[in-house]
Amino acid sequence: MLPARIDKYDIHPDFALKVTPYSTPATVRLAASLVAIANRLIPRPDGYLTRRTRLKSLDGTRFPVEIVWPENIDRPAACLVYYHGGGFVLGSNPLQERLFLRIAEEVPFVLVMPDYRLAPDHPFPAGVEDCFSTLLWVTRYASRIGIDRKRIAIAGDSAGGGLAAAVAQMARDKKGPEICLQMLLYPVTDYSMTTESANLYTDTPVWNSLANRKMWEFYLKGWEGPVSPYASPMHALSLAGLPPAYVETAEFDPLHDEGIEYARRMAAEGVEVTLHETKRTVHGYDIIKINEIVEESLALRTQAIKKAFHQPAAENLFDTMDALTESIS
Repeated sequence: MLPARIDKYDIHPDFALKVTPYSTPATVRLAASLVAIANRLIPRPDGYLTRRTRLKSLDGTRFPVEIVWPENIDRPAACLVYYHGGGFVLGSNPLQERLFLRIAEEVPFVLVMPDYRLAPDHPFPAGVEDCFSTLLWVTRYASRIGIDRKRIAIAGDSAGGGLAAAVAQMARDKKGPEICLQMLLYPVTDYSMTTESANLYTDTPVWNSLANRKMWEFYLKGWEGPVSPYASPMHALSLAGLPPAYVETAEFDPLHDEGIEYARRMAAEGVEVTLHETKRTVHGYDIIKINEIVEESLALRTQAIKKAFHQPAAENLFDTMDALTESIS
């Protein structure tokens, strides 16, 4: 850990952590182990059913996926596929998951969360292929598991936001599956790190430009030649034809400028975009403490998801849990 200069910036006191991670391969593996332990210790709220299964990725490797849904949800149900953050090296984040379950209380949907492969042991393209394979599975088995193919959204925070942006591009380029919303929360979009914020914020809490550069070294380990837009979404030749987007940025975050630039590029190329620039915030602010800033963001996220899932649900209860683990390939 490196000390963060919280006195240097107008950061809200609730988000003014005094450290920022700086990772080596050894510390990344240690942090991944600690996150895995934390995941087992944080209980899921009551009123939800859960199933875990394993899916086959594009290269044939199997990876875990967790499916969570409200107990009394109607079907065919809306579905949100969530790609967790963690710099491409850390596992799932139960705190961010709980924020999406809060939204599901108001806008019921099935939450699907792939435990995609992680760098540095599994650099690009392993993780994004797992994420796209999850979307393919949800679409392929939609009728069996009670999901409405017309109401499938994707979301991600930080590195997961970059994965969601890449999956949206892959779905466009491969002519499907259809996505009704891409929700990108303080997303990773540009490996070149040429923006002002990517170079200015060397000492901000939670995430800084030094850790950001190390992240790209891990994720692109062994990659040769031009970097694929499926790794660095900003480098796509065109962003036209992508699904509607909700993009959120944090003010004191090295990813701030690239998130805004990605949103503006999409809008300029005809994509429907909602951009929410939070103030006095740091990277990952919403999982540090719930306050009025986070509540506003949750309200806007809920509004975006509600708009995307505007079709009325059908009349049958979603009670076919066993279908989630049948005939998966």
